[in-house]
Amino acid sequence: MFLRVGIRWYTQHILFGWLALGYASSAHAESYWLGRSSQVWNPLAVRQVCRISRDGVSTSSFPLTHNPSCVRAPLPNGTDTIMEDFCVYTNSFFSNGRGISLITTPEVFSDMTAEVYYDEESRVNNEDHLYVERQTAGRGTGLFAQRSFIAGETYMVKTPVLLIARAALEVVPREDGTTLLRQAVNQLPVYTQELLMNLAKSKGSDEINDMVQTNSMRLDFAGVKYLGVIPEAARVNHVCRQNSYYRFHDFSMTLEVFAIRNVDEGEEFSFSYGLSDQPHDIRQQAIKANWEFTCKCALCNAPKADIEASDKRLARIAELKYMLPTEPNKGPHLIVALPELIDLMTEEGLIVDRPQYEEILAYAWNAYGDDQRAKEWAGRARMGWEIIAGKGSWEVKRMKNLEEHPKQHQSWNMWEEYWHEDDDHNDAGHDHDHDHDHHH
Repeated sequence: MFLRVGIRWYTQHILFGWLALGYASSAHAESYWLGRSSQVWNPLAVRQVCRISRDGVSTSSFPLTHNPSCVRAPLPNGTDTIMEDFCVYTNSFFSNGRGISLITTPEVFSDMTAEVYYDEESRVNNEDHLYVERQTAGRGTGLFAQRSFIAGETYMVKTPVLLIARAALEVVPREDGTTLLRQAVNQLPVYTQELLMNLAKSKGSDEINDMVQTNSMRLDFAGVKYLGVIPEAARVNHVCRQNSYYRFHDFSMTLEVFAIRNVDEGEEFSFSYGLSDQPHDIRQQAIKANWEFTCKCALCNAPKADIEASDKRLARIAELKYMLPTEPNKGPHLIVALPELIDLMTEEGLIVDRPQYEEILAYAWNAYGDDQRAKEWAGRARMGWEIIAGKGSWEVKRMKNLEEHPKQHQSWNMWEEYWHEDDDHNDAGHDHDHDHDHHH
């Protein structure tokens, strides 16, 4: 009995975890030099260990070319406030001379190791034949495909040249934060500095702050949220229905950019800067407020009837997400709602979020003892995760396991009692036609 309850809790946690989640300080920072690190690092010399914390004990074997310097700022910690150090760490030789500057805490930087620095093999790539920069009409420089790409195919692997802890931007006073940013940029190689400062700017503020705010991407490293600037990826322009997405590999410090649908030769690569699930007018207002341009992508420039039809689908998507149950005894409603939700997301071109809902539906069918439909939806989720998370990802492995061995999965037949309590839902969803292809 205990085992059954434990398995039930585990699978319910997987099924409903996503659903249950629902889809600047006035104090002045204290500036100081952080205890001495090694002098300018010689790439031909023996690896050196740099002491990176004021306690003189914490260390990192990641080599530096400049002495770290820091500011101290108040950081909220529950009901208390603690004083936290935010420091600039630079190696101008990193990634074949591309360089990297990090603004983070000494504790986080202590997780950086020499293995990260010397993992150059994963960063060797020649992308000149894959994409080309071109000027666009009214949208600055864009990136265009030099050949055709299939969904899931990578066309860019680059390291960030700036990696800035988001907490630093929130708690460090603006003047001190600008000083850190300026130092982080100035310690990079001249070529890399030029790449950064030639990027678009939209805020009309300090040049370096403007460059970071306009071109940074949200990344996670060592469990901490960062803004990263990758100059080449910053050339990828916005559309509301993107054809590209990215993954950040923190061990090799590389950003991998890939197609999420088939892309034709000569087609412009594109990201969505956010709010893709919002109606047209809200998207337009938010993009104008945040990036100072008016989106004129194919969807935003579509005929009025097409925009209204899109907004109607988006409203229904929002309604279905809101109605999705977060309790196991309401599980049968998943069988009814999710196929419609997934179809609408496909029709609307919202590709990135779709695999998680396909996965939930696969678990739901398995929990109700229908191994054939569980295998079908696990297969769909696996194909989606192969594109979004990568073929070697944990998401793909767990869906492959469910697809191949549904009856051995801990979710198998777990909700049988709920299913028989509501036979009407047992028939619902069985007649839904899924002959069309969800993945392109």
